[in-house]
Amino acid sequence: MFDMHLISKMALNVFAAYFFICASLAQEGKKSYGEPTADIIARLKANVVKEKSGDVFIKPYERSNSSPNPVTYPIFAAFYAYIDADFDGERFAEYSGLSAGTLLNWGESLSLFGKYFKGKDIELKTITPSDKNLIAYLEKGVPITFFIDVNPIAFEEFAEYIKTRTEKRAEFTDIKKWREELDKDKAISKKLLSKVSKEKGGGANQVFITGYNAQSKEYQCYFAIGRHLKNTCWITKAELDAFEIKKGDDYTFRSFDFKEAKKR
Repeated sequence: MFDMHLISKMALNVFAAYFFICASLAQEGKKSYGEPTADIIARLKANVVKEKSGDVFIKPYERSNSSPNPVTYPIFAAFYAYIDADFDGERFAEYSGLSAGTLLNWGESLSLFGKYFKGKDIELKTITPSDKNLIAYLEKGVPITFFIDVNPIAFEEFAEYIKTRTEKRAEFTDIKKWREELDKDKAISKKLLSKVSKEKGGGANQVFITGYNAQSKEYQCYFAIGRHLKNTCWITKAELDAFEIKKGDDYTFRSFDFKEAKKR
């Protein structure tokens, strides 16, 4: 005869195991998907600051969590963290099949982007760097990234000049007068950039575009290169266009695009 007590106990154990698995999957889903896409879009737009001077820029993101073992370079993680403030390097490692602590290059991290952000209807899209396109993304609170091919040593003189000029810029309340200052400095800027362009072959150096001013025709940028530029700086569109973009599809201009937004 069947032991009904034993069968009931086994059934309860199976149910308990099933409930545990479902609860674990629910938690994993919560961890994987984070905010709904609509909430991400709203949060990003709320991070856009617009000042009287015409400066429009994205507030620096604030990490609410930092994985102790990131598997991608910090600058890459910073870019992803604009979308996911809880960017999880350990989970990124799971998708890569590599152990935590392994540094992935940009191309490798790009291939894992879709898997990591699965369910958020987000893609990392290649864009044409026209003023219209750049401004459209920045207005949505979405940064743009690309890579320049420069020699770090040759870049230092230009970096120091841009740092000093950005500090001077803060003293101007009239953006038109500041534009006049920029026009006076064109020859200096051109000379320094000429030196930079002659010394290519320094590897891929990442740049973020995080703001713009339509009146002064400037963009707020962060360069992941050079000891002088530890913070964002302002450069002209002409200067931005003068940089040699690192050859290869992985290094071109990219930004986040939301599939959900297109459906509406």
